[in-house]
Amino acid sequence: MKVNEVITEAGVWQGIKNVGRGIGQIAGGAATGVVYGLDRLAGGSGDVGTLKQRAQRKLNQTTKNLAAVNRELPQQALANFEVQLSQSGIDLNDPTTFNPTSVRNSLRDFGLQFFAGGEDDAVKAYIVQTVQYEPLPSKIDGKTVLNYFKELTKIRSNAVVWITQNQSLQAIQQAQQAQQTQQGPELTPGVSVVNSADPLILRYKNTDYALTNDDRWVYLGSKKEASPEMTQFLNKQLSKL
Repeated sequence: MKVNEVITEAGVWQGIKNVGRGIGQIAGGAATGVVYGLDRLAGGSGDVGTLKQRAQRKLNQTTKNLAAVNRELPQQALANFEVQLSQSGIDLNDPTTFNPTSVRNSLRDFGLQFFAGGEDDAVKAYIVQTVQYEPLPSKIDGKTVLNYFKELTKIRSNAVVWITQNQSLQAIQQAQQAQQTQQGPELTPGVSVVNSADPLILRYKNTDYALTNDDRWVYLGSKKEASPEMTQFLNKQLSKL
């Protein structure tokens, strides 16, 4: 079985489901993204409070879910890698069955596909960019390969946490921008817009002023113009609209 076949048939989350049925068992089903899987595990219950509180709660839940998954994931990666190698008669714990250099060359490629295959683009990009700097084991056996997968598990966790934090920050920023838009212009206290259509009418200290077609401020219902000082004040409010 080729690496991409292992990922297509199992994947990270399918592999986790297989842990309870025996390490190394491979079942059908497409790979499911880490973030998607964590969202399903979280359940979404009790999602109340401010955006910052909800974001922190989601991050806490994500971290908790990661801790539970990470205990099993390296072993599942090792089991799937051993399935792949067994197709060529390779046993990691029997050095007479393989060439260490050949196994080492396929290890990183397998790790990338297992941990990044089927994930969201942002998570995948983080993993791909980081895994290339993770040293491959100099000695090849079951223990060293497992340790390598433990390091890739840490990288995956960092990716999920980083994406979760950034998504929450973006959501907060977008909400703040939307709130500012809904609040409208910041007029001087005591000034309010009575009518935003034609004619524009502003109210200040219980007095309404209308803007004429030739840009003069008059007392509403009359042709009497506002004082120069009031005209300057109302024009300043107009510039904020």
